[in-house]
Amino acid sequence: MAYVTHVASAFPPFSLTKEEMIKLFEHPVYNYSDDVLERIGRILKASDISTRPTAVNMKQFYRDLDEGKCSCSIPYPTVNNLFRGSNYNPSITDRAVVWERSVKSLAKAVVKKIQEKGCRMEKVDCVITNTSTGFCLPNLDTWLIQECNLQNVASHFSLDNTGCGGLISCLDAARSHILSGRARNVLIVTVDCCTPHLNTNSQLKMESILPNILFGDGAGGVVVSSIPTKESWKVELPRYALLGFKSRQNIQLSITDKGYLLKLNKNLVGTLQAALKEVWTEWLTDVLGNQNTNEVEWIIHPGGKKILEVFKALDPPLTAEELRYSENVMRTKGNLVSPTLVFVLQEMMNVKDSNKDTACIIGPGPGTEIKMVKLEKYNG
Repeated sequence: MAYVTHVASAFPPFSLTKEEMIKLFEHPVYNYSDDVLERIGRILKASDISTRPTAVNMKQFYRDLDEGKCSCSIPYPTVNNLFRGSNYNPSITDRAVVWERSVKSLAKAVVKKIQEKGCRMEKVDCVITNTSTGFCLPNLDTWLIQECNLQNVASHFSLDNTGCGGLISCLDAARSHILSGRARNVLIVTVDCCTPHLNTNSQLKMESILPNILFGDGAGGVVVSSIPTKESWKVELPRYALLGFKSRQNIQLSITDKGYLLKLNKNLVGTLQAALKEVWTEWLTDVLGNQNTNEVEWIIHPGGKKILEVFKALDPPLTAEELRYSENVMRTKGNLVSPTLVFVLQEMMNVKDSNKDTACIIGPGPGTEIKMVKLEKYNG
């Protein structure tokens, strides 16, 4: 069997409140029209996101910009003159430097958090890393093994570009490694940094402005082991549902000379809702058996307020109480892509007085699928 034994999260030292994000997009560097600014304000006010963590000190950048300086010293990570030139829009190379240093700092920080929770790193024999917002070579898994001195790792790989449901793909791979006997203790690190790709192109359509509003930065760590601990959860076989061929247009990521450009199509919510309706009854039978939905802990990826509303409109629906972990993460962190499910899972596991023995993790893939995995509490 494979069990989730440790969960941890790490965040950069900076954050933006909803009011600060509105002020940020009103800065002349963006040159947005009044109509676009009004729509951004409406989206932010309706999003339920109160704060969003960021690896880039945007306040310092705009303070320097207002004072007439042409550069900014960003303390995390320390990169001088990142935003330079008359248009204040860094190149893909500049952004890649900030992204790589940010994800490595966050990945190392979350491993330390895992250690502080009692996980002995010398027992880790497999490492899986996951990101969907950039790449580096050697891969993050190789760097992490060397940087954290994980001497007993026998296998490792990066399972990247799996989108918001990346944790489920990693749990699937970790479970397979353990059940096959290839590993006994798998360390999963999911990390994404979206702020380095913040694009000031005033000609962007709303489908590309929206990710700038919703997506932040963070890292999550999970240990999956063959030996259960007192508060561990058994990982069952994940389920996948394809959303249809045309759904790949719903989330698109492309590399431009001014950074990554992410697009969220307006049809995303409707496509997700249609796919969930088709599999919901089957998934509930698999997850619940004869239980009611309120007898299960729900770890739903809070991709946005409208995503959670999809689950409230299903038959049977999930209630606000059942979505409380997801809604709290969305309110305090926003959408951090793959680490987000780790934060929701951690919120659930931090509740010590729960009498529920079943949990269900659900998250979308990069536009083409939705994933689900069932967890069973270990009561040995």
